Amino acid sequence: MALRCPECEWNGGGSYSQQIVDRLDEALERGTESVLEDLNVLIRANMEDQIDRFVSALSADHILPEDF
Repeated sequence: MALRCPECEWNGGGSYSQQIVDRLDEALERGTESVLEDLNVLIRANMEDQIDRFVSALSADHILPEDF
């Protein structure tokens, strides 16, 4: 198996048992799930902020029909 770190560009590899490869795969899957959960939280927070700013702009009459 060839291994590469996308952060530091380290390269390595070797022969590993199926059990070790399965453990690596599970760890990578948990990491991917964690990153996706964080991404979804960030997306929602950004959308809520955009909505709040849009509503504030509408309330203050900063957005007019000719803006569209």
